[in-house]
Amino acid sequence: AASDVYKRQTNNYVIRVTSSSNVVSGINIAVKTTITGEENIGTLIAGNGTKELLGELVHSSPKTAQSGSADFDFSWKAPNVPGKYYMRAVGAACNNDDKSSGDSWNWMPVKEVFVKGVELVEPIGLESYCTGKAVNIKWKSAAVDYIKIELSTDGGTTWGITLSNSFNAIGGTYIWNIPSNFPEGNN
Repeated sequence: AASDVYKRQTNNYVIRVTSSSNVVSGINIAVKTTITGEENIGTLIAGNGTKELLGELVHSSPKTAQSGSADFDFSWKAPNVPGKYYMRAVGAACNNDDKSSGDSWNWMPVKEVFVKGVELVEPIGLESYCTGKAVNIKWKSAAVDYIKIELSTDGGTTWGITLSNSFNAIGGTYIWNIPSNFPEGNN
């Protein structure tokens, strides 16, 4: 499957339903948290010929095909949580004779969509640490190869201590052994 990488933004798409016998078309579009799951993620925004229904998009009425195809445009606003998500769609190509014979529903190949970013999991804040001890720094990331790990001892006003300039983001864990002579922070 093809994939896109985004940073929590709104992206525009067009899905085309094509068939030699297509007179009118319909569609159902969703972005899910797993390839076969039921949980929607992000926000789908209806375009020409679509409407929102239960967090998914469906055709607002059968769309007339031009030369056997009909385009459905829409937007997807990525969620704030980085990760890999799955755009799924099924299109109906219909002969418009008010009978189900001759009509066909076909699934689009699932499209992987990555929301690029890093989400800190641990520490969560207000922890106290002692010198000479190990601290686990954990995160979730998507579409990020390397991260810079910095430390603030004043609640984020300054970030003068770099633990790593380029740490491999895969794996999501960095163990920092606090030096015994590390200066005490106030926040």
